[in-house]
Amino acid sequence: MTHQFDFVLLDLGGVLVRLGGWDQLFAWTNIPTLDELKHQWLLSPAVHAFESGKCSEQEFADRLVQELSLCTSPAEFLASFEAAPTELFPGVPELLLELSSNIPVVSVSNTSSLHWRRFERWNFLQYFHRHLPSFELGVCKPNAAYFHRVLEELHVKPNRVLFFDDSVLNVDAAASVGIIARRTVGIDALRQELTQDGLIT
Repeated sequence: MTHQFDFVLLDLGGVLVRLGGWDQLFAWTNIPTLDELKHQWLLSPAVHAFESGKCSEQEFADRLVQELSLCTSPAEFLASFEAAPTELFPGVPELLLELSSNIPVVSVSNTSSLHWRRFERWNFLQYFHRHLPSFELGVCKPNAAYFHRVLEELHVKPNRVLFFDDSVLNVDAAASVGIIARRTVGIDALRQELTQDGLIT
């Protein structure tokens, strides 16, 4: 199959993996809206430290509870956080199998070793060409340095890469380094985009 890209980069949470826990986390805060909470989460120093592999689970929980002024204990927060990735969206393995037969697919996720162990128990990681999670790269999205590291690891020019993420901040950061970046939420939106690009049928 002929196409203009050398790699497809896929975020996991929100694109391939259903994420829960936001309502519970929101209930523990005084943040006015759920969208604002998600924005603060993406920019959180505690989250970035944990998901870039720079602090322990306990340190992360302690810092996050303090940072967001959560009205819960670190232990209760951590239990909720661990269970946040609830399941794959229906049809993910089948989509990845078809896509990866046409083009190398790379996972590019802000994630921790805690959640990665959860993903390893699900039937989908084997369909990727490579995995470049933030906790292994030592840097998180939406930092542009994350995307520079990805390009270095893959030895590819940015305009030869197609990237999908559910976060506007992450999409904008990828686009700022020249990657062709699009926002999609859930597998149906992803499937539609990939079909339009001729990467799946």
